[in-house]
Amino acid sequence: MVRIDISGIPLDLPKDFSISIEETSPIFNDRGSQSVPATIALTRRNSLALGIPYRIDSIRDPNRPMTKAAVVDGARVRRGLINVTEASRSAGITFNIGFDNSEAYASWESMSLRDLKTPAIPHADHTPGGWLNNLARYYADDPEIEVDGLAIFPLAVGKASVSTRSGDNEQETEYWEILNVPRKGQDFSQPGTVKRVVDGALVDVNVPPGYGLTPFLRVWKVLELVFGDLGLKVLSNPFREDPDLRRLVVLNNTVDAICSGTLHYTDLMPDCTVDEFLNALYVRFGMVCRTDFMASTVDIRLIRDILEEPAGMDLSGNMTAPEEIEFQGSEYITLSAATSIEGAAPLTERFEDFSRGVDMTHIGRGTNVANWRNKGTTSSPRWDGDLGNYDDDYDPDRDGSWEKPDGWDDDRDDWWDDDRDDGRDYATRSEAPEAVGISAAGLSETDPADDSSATLARECVTGQWYLLDGRNGRVRKASSSYFKWNPQTPGMSPVDLQSVDECVPVVKATTHGKTGWPFLGNCPAYLFGCRHLHSYIKESGETEDTADSTPLAFMFAYTSGGTTIGRAAPETDSGKPLRPDDGTTPRLTLYFQFRDGLFANFWSRYDEILRHDNRIVTLPARLTQVDMDRISGLHPLLLRGVRCLFDSASYSLPAGKEIETEVKLRAIMPGGNYDIEAEQGIAPVSVIPGE
Repeated sequence: MVRIDISGIPLDLPKDFSISIEETSPIFNDRGSQSVPATIALTRRNSLALGIPYRIDSIRDPNRPMTKAAVVDGARVRRGLINVTEASRSAGITFNIGFDNSEAYASWESMSLRDLKTPAIPHADHTPGGWLNNLARYYADDPEIEVDGLAIFPLAVGKASVSTRSGDNEQETEYWEILNVPRKGQDFSQPGTVKRVVDGALVDVNVPPGYGLTPFLRVWKVLELVFGDLGLKVLSNPFREDPDLRRLVVLNNTVDAICSGTLHYTDLMPDCTVDEFLNALYVRFGMVCRTDFMASTVDIRLIRDILEEPAGMDLSGNMTAPEEIEFQGSEYITLSAATSIEGAAPLTERFEDFSRGVDMTHIGRGTNVANWRNKGTTSSPRWDGDLGNYDDDYDPDRDGSWEKPDGWDDDRDDWWDDDRDDGRDYATRSEAPEAVGISAAGLSETDPADDSSATLARECVTGQWYLLDGRNGRVRKASSSYFKWNPQTPGMSPVDLQSVDECVPVVKATTHGKTGWPFLGNCPAYLFGCRHLHSYIKESGETEDTADSTPLAFMFAYTSGGTTIGRAAPETDSGKPLRPDDGTTPRLTLYFQFRDGLFANFWSRYDEILRHDNRIVTLPARLTQVDMDRISGLHPLLLRGVRCLFDSASYSLPAGKEIETEVKLRAIMPGGNYDIEAEQGIAPVSVIPGE
């Protein structure tokens, strides 16, 4: 006989009561398993346990706060949250119960990451000065420092211009707001007075000790905090175990994080719900999880890894009748995220449109590409500063060796040079597009049709793409690398995956020593101003729309040569492959496109299944309670020798030792004659040198 307990109190159920449950895979239904709505009599016990839901004058909402329930059938116990849907004196009380992930998502849907119940970050010396030494050790990635999921690197959070007039001449000077700038080496002590742009004027502002410093939380740590808030222990975490993903951090702009001497995890969190954070990890990396509140654990997996795992349980012997196959329409995946930061939005939605008609056999690579000139001919262009083709000038050997391309000029290794022989001031990089005739929209003043002299080039670190016009010897158009993934395959329907996280461009920035310690180099441009939590100082560029705003955004933290930098791809300013101090070889970028991008690394296999094996297999089966626990949805199953993913299982309680179950599976064995590379159309470009 089945029993339903509400906070330890059993409900009054009729003798023939049964409840139907549908267990679901987190891959296909992240909201978790649910029971079918059931109705019980309006007894005094039931009414009190569920908040007297039938009375209009009741001040209690039966679903707020959420009420926990346990469905017990012998040794099988399923715990979840009960949800009352209808109530009346005559018909009784109708409800359903959500289990596992359903319980978690009910908590996460409206909960901000900043609302998580987390302790202060442990530290022996709770003073701003005490944190300076720790931040320097994070910056150097000191292997002896306690592993608590922090990284620190320079981050631009604001940019403002000041107008000055001398006679009839008016000059605009640009000032950057950059956090985490070391004074020299790894000394993070900060000046007590800095210059800030306030209401269009440059003024001196006194700031408290530690002002302008904030570390970033690694994603693996945020996940542990999220699930720890629910009392769950993380069993597996690819964002801590994978050498590329463990470098991933969540950005913040809290300018006074250490000023109080106590650093809080929540001060380093973005303004988004837990649900939005997990969805962003799903869209970018195919992350899914399965919670088990009975065991107080959570298993975090990547769909990519699940598909490559050997099949476990074979359901062939559990079938009680032949299977039925339902053929779904062919589908393909699209991926996108927010691009509201200045410089993040691409010129065209897709890379295919930006590069249409251009020969992809040679793609230039270099620095300051906007100012390149064609030193060759129209038919055989030789662009100034080209470091060579992506695929044939770097030694991918693990020893980190690098061979200079033919024609390499050592004097051009550092492009931040205003003494070039062409008379241009290269230090004023923001003027470079106008110097080559690019309008504010990114197009040249004239945009002729594609021709054989057109060449693609990509700028190192910033990720800017340029279409070079060999005929006219100039740049024709430019774009960021944050293109949407959308192959637009004819005859197939898109599965549109979108995330709220912001794409963050990497830019060349300088403080000129005016707004803090001098800084000159590339850094991520997270241009949402500074967030104040323990003080208030008006910042440059601060408006009602940007003040105290910390949108969700990711970046990789690479430590090389004893210092940490924030990058979307592992490449140096001079276009060489970045070699981290831990001896690993990074192979991933934060771009949706390209061979080392997110689609190719995390979604291509699943996309192939949607295109050529989009079948749902339904079969009746008898499963023991042990069998039910084995088909969790995070491991492939076998049916008649075919590898499948678990979709759902429907059954009713009470049941005997074997449970009559309707199981749905998704086959993952694509068949037919097709060219998946041509269909998916991953651009034949590797952003990472040597890949």
